[in-house]
Amino acid sequence: MIDVNTAVAQLPETMLAEHAEGRLAELRAMRTYLAHDYANAEYRIAWNALAGDPVLVEQRGLR
Repeated sequence: MIDVNTAVAQLPETMLAEHAEGRLAELRAMRTYLAHDYANAEYRIAWNALAGDPVLVEQRGLR
């Protein structure tokens, strides 16, 4: 998740603005949640979010 946040942070501002309400914002929010509240994190929620993304499932062989 940290790598995803780092990659998203490198995207051009115009792309971030175009997709502010989409998956990029969700990914950054998930990373922030896991990084700053890891003691209380529900890892099933994170897994379900990642495993529910068909692109990530195919790329990473999650299933």
